[in-house]
Amino acid sequence: SLLVWFALVNAENFDAAPVRLWILATSLLLYAGATISVARDSHTEGDEPHYLLATHSLVADGDLDLANNYRRMDYLPFFPADPGARHVLVNRRNQDVPIHDLGISVILVPGYALGGRRGAMFELNLIASLLALGIYDLARRLGASPAAAVRGWGLFAFSSPLLVYSSQIYPELVGGTLLVWTAVEFARARETGSPVPLARAGVLLALLPWFSVRYWFLVLPFGLAILLWVISSKRESRGSVPVRAALLLLPGLASVALFAVIDSWLYQSPVPNAGYVLYILRNRPPMFTPQLLDVSLLGLLFDRAYGLLTTAPIYLIAIAGIVAAWKFSRPLAAAILITVAEFVVFAAFNQFWYGGYAPPPRYIFPVVALLAPFAARGLEGRDPKPIVRFLAGWSLAIAVLYSAFPGTRLSFPNGRSSLGVFFERTFGFDPAVAFPSFLRADRVDYVLTALWGGAAAVCVRRMARRARTTQSLAGAPLAPDVVPRPEPTAPSPERSRGPIPSD
Repeated sequence: SLLVWFALVNAENFDAAPVRLWILATSLLLYAGATISVARDSHTEGDEPHYLLATHSLVADGDLDLANNYRRMDYLPFFPADPGARHVLVNRRNQDVPIHDLGISVILVPGYALGGRRGAMFELNLIASLLALGIYDLARRLGASPAAAVRGWGLFAFSSPLLVYSSQIYPELVGGTLLVWTAVEFARARETGSPVPLARAGVLLALLPWFSVRYWFLVLPFGLAILLWVISSKRESRGSVPVRAALLLLPGLASVALFAVIDSWLYQSPVPNAGYVLYILRNRPPMFTPQLLDVSLLGLLFDRAYGLLTTAPIYLIAIAGIVAAWKFSRPLAAAILITVAEFVVFAAFNQFWYGGYAPPPRYIFPVVALLAPFAARGLEGRDPKPIVRFLAGWSLAIAVLYSAFPGTRLSFPNGRSSLGVFFERTFGFDPAVAFPSFLRADRVDYVLTALWGGAAAVCVRRMARRARTTQSLAGAPLAPDVVPRPEPTAPSPERSRGPIPSD
């Protein structure tokens, strides 16, 4: 914590290379410290034991047939009870193969092989540190000064949900990391004109669906936005439009081909994400059903147990910085915001929008991470407004409680907040009753939402005005890869008459 505080106090004195190393190392140290507490005081929940059991099978057996692993109860070291229904499909070779997408189980193999569940959590800490670094880099490319970008990292990397998901065995952390660095590569392509960042962005987008079938709804809008920029860009760039488009698209095509090979062998189906697709087709669970979007959309924001703004109101600062970032880099901001809006609406169509027995807000975590860099535009200047301090204190306090008492991060879908229950048992009152519950959504909940929504709108308006004022006074800072070129000036008449001085 002292290392983070040092960075915040000295943010204006950092150079580009040392600050990146500082951010990466400090983030990893703090995430690992939180993981020690979480691993000691909690076990896996929800889908986590099933993801981790597949990793165990890869390490112990070298396969993805989970029948013997369930039979031997190999899940007991990280889930001390029967996890209930087996999350498997039986393929034509009579193997019990996972229904979940394999990406997270595969990449956790090194950490799990070295240290079991805790080793896998430490590996996730490293991925979370890369996400924290991505927040800083993307904030710079959205026009924030180095000092404001450091402040954005210090506030958002260690509040909910980033701090919480830095140790949860879910694909959401990896999805957010890949998405943020895709945005960074897109920004680099725009700044340098080089086609190489486009190829890297294509690879990052191609990796996303391996972690969740839902992430196709991230790949399509973001990939299309980048492709439209490639086609319509009028600035001079190295490589023709077809070459740059091919560099962006070919990794995705190769990924689909690899999907076909692996899924044909494992699930006897060439369809990408075959495990989950076949599970849906065979069992037809009522997941994506017509529903009132006001319930799910408002719930994703304001629900007392699962809402983003109730557990991390610091994201109001990110919303306030959107206009300033839009004026600085419209194509980049547009690609991000279109992806965010589309994915949030998609998550709202899921009748389990709250994400089940998982920390909030699970299903929209990747785009929540993508929003965090916008906040740096509202953090310019030395003295933060009292409202910024209040929102940051609220968010950081909840993140600390979530880490010190891991059970408070997991709420049952019964309308109650586990954190509120913790307060009630400890102090005799439940502060969560001041917020609405959209798992019940009655008239009182809509009234509470109107009150909190009005307060949020006032906060955003004040912070957005400050962001615009700061920009008008200081000017938008340059993105880190943009080198200013001096304007040519004509020599003055006095200087042109004689030789140019040696200085």
